[in-house]
Amino acid sequence: MGHGTFIFPHEPAYGWYLSVTAIGLNISWALHNVIAWMKNRPFLSRKVSIFYITTVILCWPYWVLEIYANFAYFNNINKIFLTTRPLEPLFRFVIPLTQTFEPV
Repeated sequence: MGHGTFIFPHEPAYGWYLSVTAIGLNISWALHNVIAWMKNRPFLSRKVSIFYITTVILCWPYWVLEIYANFAYFNNINKIFLTTRPLEPLFRFVIPLTQTFEPV
């Protein structure tokens, strides 16, 4: 619930609060993807399993950069967020294939 309440603080707390709560959100999303891979692994060939977890892990550097970019933008440090934000759909939906393979 913390990330959903970032609209209430005023500057400078707003930028800090938004960035700190985004860390937990991104960690939980990454953990979800790893757990989904663990659940799907028995049904995948070795090559597909390795490809699957590799795509999940390859997204993590982007999310670390995105957390920094978010912090820097909303604390008026720099504008890297304007460059990284359009890449989010690629790293959220295309590269991590966990959303595609997760069993119902």
